[in-house]
Amino acid sequence: MSRKRFLGTDLLKPKPIAILIFTLLLTLTGSIPRAETAALSLDDLARIFSTYFPRLEGTVLNINGSSGTVDLGGKNGLVKGMVLTVFRPGEPFYHPGTKEEMGRFEETIGLFELDAIGENESGGTFLISGQAPEAGDRVRISSARIPVAVTGESEKNNLVLMDEFSRFLLDTNRFLIPSFSKSKNDSGKVLKSNEPVYEFKIKLLPNQAVQVELVNKPFNHLIEGLTGSAGKLQE
Repeated sequence: MSRKRFLGTDLLKPKPIAILIFTLLLTLTGSIPRAETAALSLDDLARIFSTYFPRLEGTVLNINGSSGTVDLGGKNGLVKGMVLTVFRPGEPFYHPGTKEEMGRFEETIGLFELDAIGENESGGTFLISGQAPEAGDRVRISSARIPVAVTGESEKNNLVLMDEFSRFLLDTNRFLIPSFSKSKNDSGKVLKSNEPVYEFKIKLLPNQAVQVELVNKPFNHLIEGLTGSAGKLQE
């Protein structure tokens, strides 16, 4: 008997009872039944949030009062509510021995919150701490670890969640948490200022579910909220 003929036997024919069950489910739900998706763990949530901070740099295109436009958008991974650092490159500095240009001094101008995301450009609002911004100034999300705060209610279980989630954030190598010791934060490159621009707010929900909200602190705007599983809390 050939393989082709064997594969055409009753071994591969759908059973009548299976067809009946499938048809009934399709009629009742209007869709093909799928397995339930497992709840996201705290580790999953930390890794997802780390993707909200792509390492990038762009340019201020135009300014209108406290508003402006930058040449970065959705294609760069930006989302509404993210905050870019605005800076102005200055004079170059050189290696003392080789005299090679090593970089440029920078002047921090302030912050820029994204409130309208396009594909290639985004509009937003300036929060100025230095000189007034100008077209041609640069914006970035730093390649260094991003300082963040982790907060929650004072109940014991929430404190445990805050500690565990903080450790998962540090494990992504994208965040720095000033309230943790230097050894916990690692000795990698960090921002010049450790004042957190972002805050993760954690709340324990019924049935061991956990809600984590990412908020930008200067403007107090919600960027994203995700829900996952708290797992088994430590006693």
